[in-house]
Amino acid sequence: MLALMGSCWASPAVAADGQAPRWVASELVTTKLTDELEATLSGFGAALAVRRSVALVGAPEYSASEGATGAVFVFERGASGWRENAPLLAPIGWDDFGRTLAMSDDYWAISALNVEGTAAHPIHVVARADPTQGVDLEIPLDAEPSAFFGYSLLAEKDRVLVGDPLASAGQGRVYVYRQQAGAWALEHTLPEEAASLGLENAMFGASMAFVGASLVVGAPGKEGAGAVYTFERASETSPLALATPLLPTPAASVMFGWSVAGDASTGILAVGDSGFKEQSGVAYVFERGAGGWSAVGGPLRASANEDEITPGEGFGHTLVFSQHALLVGAPSRTVFDGADALGPGALLTFFNSGQEWLHGGPLTSWAAMGEALAGSPGGSSGPTLAKTGGRVHAYTLEQGLPCQVDGDCHGGICSQEAVCCDSTCDGICESCLAELTEEETGACAPVVAGTDPDDECDESGSICGNTGACSGARSCASAPRGQLCNAAACDGPAIQLEVVCDGSGNCPMAASVACGEGFICADGACEREPQPPSARSLACMTSDDCDADFYCLEGECVVGARCATEEAAAYAADGTREECLGSVCVDGACLRECRATRTDCQVGYVCDLQARRCIAVAALSTTRNRSSVACVFSVGSSHSGLATLVCAGLLFHLWLRRRRHSKDVLG
Repeated sequence: MLALMGSCWASPAVAADGQAPRWVASELVTTKLTDELEATLSGFGAALAVRRSVALVGAPEYSASEGATGAVFVFERGASGWRENAPLLAPIGWDDFGRTLAMSDDYWAISALNVEGTAAHPIHVVARADPTQGVDLEIPLDAEPSAFFGYSLLAEKDRVLVGDPLASAGQGRVYVYRQQAGAWALEHTLPEEAASLGLENAMFGASMAFVGASLVVGAPGKEGAGAVYTFERASETSPLALATPLLPTPAASVMFGWSVAGDASTGILAVGDSGFKEQSGVAYVFERGAGGWSAVGGPLRASANEDEITPGEGFGHTLVFSQHALLVGAPSRTVFDGADALGPGALLTFFNSGQEWLHGGPLTSWAAMGEALAGSPGGSSGPTLAKTGGRVHAYTLEQGLPCQVDGDCHGGICSQEAVCCDSTCDGICESCLAELTEEETGACAPVVAGTDPDDECDESGSICGNTGACSGARSCASAPRGQLCNAAACDGPAIQLEVVCDGSGNCPMAASVACGEGFICADGACEREPQPPSARSLACMTSDDCDADFYCLEGECVVGARCATEEAAAYAADGTREECLGSVCVDGACLRECRATRTDCQVGYVCDLQARRCIAVAALSTTRNRSSVACVFSVGSSHSGLATLVCAGLLFHLWLRRRRHSKDVLG
């Protein structure tokens, strides 16, 4: 089996976006051919066609079966690379099957050199959905085909265009077939104006390409210089008609129109002249404006240095647009790597600088490189195929480069941002572009936090919801954790506690806590419940803990005048403390007068009946009018017996002293 290989080839040229495309080559391998020599002998790669993820490789010399030669090998690209499907083998009696190929979305067209008993190329058309079933296009009875019927092929939707450059004695014709009601029939023949165009030996139909909706046909033999004609269709069902003005043929042309290629996305056209200057070759690029076709820049040559170009290189033998670059085959050009000769055969690259096409050097070089070349129709997308001796390589783009479809990229993924990426990268707040992620282009990564390049993060309108920017972690940014989203609020006699954002866009449910007995909720806070003036409130440390009209007395909020527990002090209604100074407190007020009762004075005090006030016992020795002292001890009933004896002794002592004093006075 041929060995699978892959390598990256970088071009030094700079494209319009500042970066030249870099292709990765992957070999299309068939198990039917054991080595490169067998592949070469079978003509493997003589014809190539590619459409998105499917590639066809013609091998017209392959021994299909006894009495039939030729095969078309079918490859399909999947996530793990190219895989081989069942080949299409030449039917019995067919020779050179697979000499030219064409593909549309629905049909494949295959030409052969001859069928036993005929002198013209038959065209075999199969449906892509079932390639095992096909039909042969019938050659018109009134046509003058040559052995080169099918030398060029083009497929477009439900039409197949067959070029025969030697039809009508070398004038050349293009036959347009259309599939209708399950059958293929000739729709019309181009050009209808053949008689007036002077096509003698023009080889009209040697090359064909579509540029958008325009058909371009090369006639490289016209008048020894060559010519290119364009045709337009007024509607989908109308025939192609010759457009004017004609494409200008450059001076000194020899085989202008030998090859043509179009880029549908830009509307530009490339034309090769492989016979220019002793077959050293040249290529031109044209664009169409309001006044017709005009050249873009000067002629393209195999080298910017004329001394490095030699006759017979065949530059311009094949052309294809790929990713807005132009690839030009030169199957006989020798490329040198230092002193080592590579090839012969080269595929050279050119890039649009915006003003001119710049030389990008050879893509690579192998034997017979550039003999056959194929890109997706219109040159807009998909891989590029190139024959390299007995091998065929598919060229796709390196990661990080612009693309249009998955088939453009070596990794098989063209992201929604039109760049070859390591994943589809279609999630929220992620990108494959370096300017959005600050990572390498082609590596899917989160976009920079605080930005929203794709407008994916609309502000949610909720306090904790989207802020309108990305988070830097493949999500929309939410309000930060800890940001207040619900202030504390009352829920009847309970309080709903304040709530903060959880950092994930949510404002959790508020917890509800009862304020407790004696408290109510007001303005989002628990407060003591207001009470009537006659009521007592709850525990306190200071009067600040009590409601209005209340004060703190011995750990309780009270209202109105009160006595201290020891009855030695009184509290006024405003909480002012008054020491009773020997008397006791009764009903919230200190007694102002004592009445010789046991309860009017504090312990250690006796009532002065004359002054009607309580005096300390210790002060009696200095009191002159001791007879007016009531011998009374208040409180402490356990001492009342002892107190009575003390009081009686004290009164006797006072009587005795008064008697002696009287005798002294009289005597």
